[in-house]
Amino acid sequence: MRDGLIFFAMASVGPLVAVAADLNPLDMRWTFGAHEPYTMYRRVGERCTGGIQGNARWMPEWFRWWDSEDCPKLMEELGLNWLLCRFYKGMGWEEEKKDFPNVKRFVRNCHANGVTALAYVQFSTLYFETMKLEIPDLDDWAQVDERGEKRYWNGYYFRWMPCVTCEAWQAYIERICEIALAEGGFDGIMFDNVFVPACYCERCERKFAEHLASLPDPARRFGFSDLRGICQPRPKEKTSVQDPVYQEWLRWRVGNVNAAMARFRRKIKSVKPDAIVSANAQPFRASANAEKFSLEMISFGENLDLFMMQSDSFPAYERESGIVVNRVRDLKIAAELGKPIVALCDANAGQYDIDEREYMRPLVEDLIWRGIPTDRTVMSPKRVPGFIDRKRLEARKPQMAELNRLAAEHRDV
Repeated sequence: MRDGLIFFAMASVGPLVAVAADLNPLDMRWTFGAHEPYTMYRRVGERCTGGIQGNARWMPEWFRWWDSEDCPKLMEELGLNWLLCRFYKGMGWEEEKKDFPNVKRFVRNCHANGVTALAYVQFSTLYFETMKLEIPDLDDWAQVDERGEKRYWNGYYFRWMPCVTCEAWQAYIERICEIALAEGGFDGIMFDNVFVPACYCERCERKFAEHLASLPDPARRFGFSDLRGICQPRPKEKTSVQDPVYQEWLRWRVGNVNAAMARFRRKIKSVKPDAIVSANAQPFRASANAEKFSLEMISFGENLDLFMMQSDSFPAYERESGIVVNRVRDLKIAAELGKPIVALCDANAGQYDIDEREYMRPLVEDLIWRGIPTDRTVMSPKRVPGFIDRKRLEARKPQMAELNRLAAEHRDV
């Protein structure tokens, strides 16, 4: 009966076809591991990405195991063939290149075991404590909020956010991408945390005024013929989107992010034409994306070969409320755009335990709705010899085999 239901669901969405850059989700199995640097975990000092305890004494040993050939061999054994690898977190290349020999060794080990590795490149962070040692004028790269203060990433007092209109920052990221591909041997780039709140630095204020001044017949639309004194809108609870300046401000901000990503794509493809360009942005259907984060997902996606998306929508039926939680609409939008997607659901990130009976839910949902089946827990470190929870691993092996069987049997549906 279960197979029959899965077959019906797969038939209802039409055939699963190869998409951008010949990336076929049916052949891809994504996993996560040491995609953040050791320095990040230590600086945070608490339980964070992937459920890893930042101040754990065993962290150095975990990274040594991860970088060894044993780790990609285990991935190949499990059929896990795509992942992100730590590369650039935003601490400045002079700091992060200290880890580069280990990263390059891991990429070589991945390729030797049939695993495709994308370089993790942080889009929205300047770790100014270390980066200012390399770039003394880093203050000019940082976002400024409406109060005139530096904007911090997610409230972390040691992480500024970069201004997306800063030419020096864009050129720096281009250089980072070139190193990853030309020297690191990576198969592509994955930009993490691509979200850009409004920036009120002097550069952005000037550029927005210049943008308004370039528009034809301003008096007809804005009521004024001379817009040189118009400033960027300030956030307030009930700003009407009927305000023509506010409307143009949203378009302008979205255009800035798209232009930056288009520039990075051109650079990446010039270095390695077959490199995969990917980004972890916000959920597709979030109505406030343009206002809060300068994202319009359809135009943004034109610069990508592959989407990544984070939400907390672990597939479930909530009995008390009667709500069905899923990622189906986001997965379907990505499929319509012809882009494969890693649609993460953070309940499966290893930050807290899941019932093993629920393990297959997101994997099957991915398989049915054309997403890339993704496991975020099987390669997570445990405080045991060898770091991998063998009991959990052995319990999941047959489930992964069943997933692969279903994918093979219904491949042409």
